[in-house]
Amino acid sequence: CMYGIGQVQVQMTPLQALRMVGAVATGLKVAPRPWLVAPNPPQQITTVNPRTAEVIQECMKQVVSDPDGTVHGKFGLDSFNFAAKTGTAQYQANMLRYHSWLVGYGPLPDPSIAFVVVCEKSRLGGGDACAPIVRELMEYLAGKDPRFYRDPSSTPAPEDDR
Repeated sequence: CMYGIGQVQVQMTPLQALRMVGAVATGLKVAPRPWLVAPNPPQQITTVNPRTAEVIQECMKQVVSDPDGTVHGKFGLDSFNFAAKTGTAQYQANMLRYHSWLVGYGPLPDPSIAFVVVCEKSRLGGGDACAPIVRELMEYLAGKDPRFYRDPSSTPAPEDDR
């Protein structure tokens, strides 16, 4: 039970989390491979149940769009068209500090980018610590691609290039 919610022995790097969120964004068909200089082809993956990707994608959409979602309403993130998952990892027993995460992808339904934000040694959980940073990212991305707005018809006037 604890393993299922990311407690106890779950260990992964931000890069591993980013690859897996990229895989969810593709419907669990491929896992993108990171690259620094030249693109690297994605790795083919298979799943036992083809509905698995749909369930995970829907849950990640609800994190942002459902009023009970862990980032819904935080810093106006519900104004944007993306899917996400928060994480709050205790990094030392009996301390009120966390490694707070927010991973996601967008725009929906045809994502072009996956992201991960990590705030180390935060006093806040994943949604609260990372939401302001993700808001800046979403504003930047929406300035380049209006599909990142939940309602593209309400696109604000362009601002200076950040």
